[in-house]
Amino acid sequence: MVSVVQYSSNLISFFFCFFLSLWNRLHFTLVITATVCCWLMWAIVYIAQMKPLIVPILSEVE
Repeated sequence: MVSVVQYSSNLISFFFCFFLSLWNRLHFTLVITATVCCWLMWAIVYIAQMKPLIVPILSEVE
C-alpha cells in the first residue's frame, strides 16, 4: 500500500514539475532524490525486520 502511495505521489509531482515549472532540472533532481530516499528508507526498514536487534521473549503459556 505504501509503495502505491509513494509511486503515485512521485508520478504526480513529476508531471507537475515538468509541465508547470520553469526550473525543470532542479525539480526533476528533487523528485528523483526524494524517490531514491523513499525507496532506500523502505529497503532499510524491510531489511532491519529480517534480523531485529531486540528479540521478543515468547511465553510458554498457551
